[in-house]
Amino acid sequence: SKVRGRTKTISIYLLGDRSPEGYLLLGLLDIWFKIPISYYMTYCNEMYVPFPREPPSETTNVWSIGKTEIGLKIECNGVTVLHYNTSSCENSQRWGREIKKIKFGESDSASEQYRLISAHPPEAEGQ
Repeated sequence: SKVRGRTKTISIYLLGDRSPEGYLLLGLLDIWFKIPISYYMTYCNEMYVPFPREPPSETTNVWSIGKTEIGLKIECNGVTVLHYNTSSCENSQRWGREIKKIKFGESDSASEQYRLISAHPPEAEGQ
């Protein structure tokens, strides 16, 4: 679906440890709602790539993004659509760090609400 002539996008900054200068940027994840639904991860792929498994097509989608031992796991309505091994990324050391905070990017036009579910939840900033 589109908003104001643009393809809807989820845009999330994943942030790590805090320093006096601010939080360390681990990476940016964009999910682009065109056909097929695609993703972009900074330092990992140079363009939007379709998910290896197509997300469920339901009216309401709940996206879950989390770290695993090997990388980043993305689910849509409980279905794993991507489990990305970040060791192959140009900046794999940053992607390997613990996520301490998330921040939605200005280009995020698809997120309506969010909820953190974690044993050690990061801090969050919403829109």
